[in-house]
Amino acid sequence: MADVSDKMEGKTPKQLLGAGARAYATSNYSAAVQYLSRASEMTVAEEGSPTHDSLGEIYFLYGKSLLELSREEGDPLGDVVPKDVAVMQEAEEEEDGTTKEDRGSDDESEENGEGEDDDDDEEEEEGDEEENENQEELNKTEGENNEGTKEDKKSEQNIASATEVQINGEDAKSHKSENDKTATSENAENAEKSKDEVKDDSSEGAKAGSSGSGENEEESASDLQVAWEVLELAKIIFTKRGEEAKPDLAETLITLGEVSLESENFESAVNDIRDGLEIQKLLYDDTDRTLAETYYKLGMALSMNNKIEEAIENFNRTIQLLKNRIEKLKDGQKSIEKKEVDEMRQLIPEIEEKIVDLRNYTEEVRCFQSCKLSLFEPDMQGQMKDKAEV
Repeated sequence: MADVSDKMEGKTPKQLLGAGARAYATSNYSAAVQYLSRASEMTVAEEGSPTHDSLGEIYFLYGKSLLELSREEGDPLGDVVPKDVAVMQEAEEEEDGTTKEDRGSDDESEENGEGEDDDDDEEEEEGDEEENENQEELNKTEGENNEGTKEDKKSEQNIASATEVQINGEDAKSHKSENDKTATSENAENAEKSKDEVKDDSSEGAKAGSSGSGENEEESASDLQVAWEVLELAKIIFTKRGEEAKPDLAETLITLGEVSLESENFESAVNDIRDGLEIQKLLYDDTDRTLAETYYKLGMALSMNNKIEEAIENFNRTIQLLKNRIEKLKDGQKSIEKKEVDEMRQLIPEIEEKIVDLRNYTEEVRCFQSCKLSLFEPDMQGQMKDKAEV
């Protein structure tokens, strides 16, 4: 995070809230988090309560900033480095057994001239002849020594194949079961050992602190946890305020749903966003873009929660509300209205494509389930027939 501690010196909570709001508006979420964190600490110290009415806006913006910061840090490099290309290059280097340094040294050796290459080739040919002679002698001795072992291997293979052919015999069953038990017990012991090793390593890593991507994941999870906590406090404060704070309460609930969605707590995300939507439906009409955005977020939460049909319904509702908004603004002369209309017209095809993808996914799932049932159907019929004969 960028250090803004010097800028916070001597500022009041209200000034810090203003600075945090400006940082949030300019997408400087790291600075916003620091400003708002300090503002909340000072206000709690001054008022003596973590749910004082003056903390509502601070908590709300603090939670939104933490949410955006966690999203931002989820992919810190963005599109600067094409990940797939980098991974493919590393894989190719491992397969070839070469690195950038190795390739660089090869290039330098090629630049040294052809005369040296010719001398090296002659030496390599002489070495290859000697190695071939030595290899022939080794092969002869190994062939003599391995004559007996080959016969033993053949007899073992014959025994193994006879065991597999006589799978219905008592001796084969008992022999196989004993081997299976031995293998199972050995595998279990090895699994327990590996589990203990993994636990020890993970505990040591947790104590010492992880590095790289693991460190980013821990920081992101911490940001989301704090975001959820301060938004819950904001919800309490806005609920106490009553009717005048209904818009803020709805926004807080929806943001809580987004935090749950990022944390993969999809059921909670659906419930919070739905609660916020119910409040907004009482506040806004069918031409307000706020409603369209909330229906879209609810559709995303439902799709992640595997409630496909409900998700499609909410996406369709989003499209209808966007069309209502376009119809209202289509004759507007202001540049900001024209820009909004253009944005919404671009959004509609994207949402329609998402609906098509969800329908295709549903069809694939149904096809898979029907194919799975058809595979088991003959076996079920055979079992029923056997029971009837008995």
